Amino acid sequence: MAHPLESIFNPCGVAVIGASRDPAKRGFQIVRALKESGYPGDIYPVNPKGGELFGLPMARALPEIKGRPDLAVICTPVQTVPAVLEDCARKGTRGAVILASEFRESGEEGRALESPISEIVRRTGIRVVGPNTSGVLNLPLGLNVIGVRGIRPGRLALLVQSGNLALALMTEAMACSQHRRKGEARLQLAQQASQSE
Repeated sequence: MAHPLESIFNPCGVAVIGASRDPAKRGFQIVRALKESGYPGDIYPVNPKGGELFGLPMARALPEIKGRPDLAVICTPVQTVPAVLEDCARKGTRGAVILASEFRESGEEGRALESPISEIVRRTGIRVVGPNTSGVLNLPLGLNVIGVRGIRPGRLALLVQSGNLALALMTEAMACSQHRRKGEARLQLAQQASQSE
């Protein structure tokens, strides 16, 4: 039997619900990142308008998808999340990443919106990261549902509560890696120059 979090960290297929053609939207950035990172599984963009994104057909709703994604990345407004989670349960999707904020952290109204999500999770067994999360990243697999570009796989694993902390550490690591590569390239050029003299 697979680990209960397998559908989140090692999914065979990812539905991006709220996919968008607008580069400023997370639904665009995540589909682009999955494609650029070389994610080998099926990618299912979902948008009520349909169409195509990065050469992938966009389903108008999760039930229209022919396959069964293990993971749903929910990039839709807070009010839509309970209905989307219900669709996930009916589809057999076992994991979800909820990006929306304005739940419990925004006061009583947000707490009331979060209550149905908790009930759906308890009733269906769907594993959830979020709400109000930056996403999940498994670089060796090419699973980038954060949407950040230019990240290379390495030997470090990181699990943090704060998305801002994770993004700051990632940015710093990427800058250090770039600096090191430039230094190695300069050293190699200097060695080549000295060998040719």
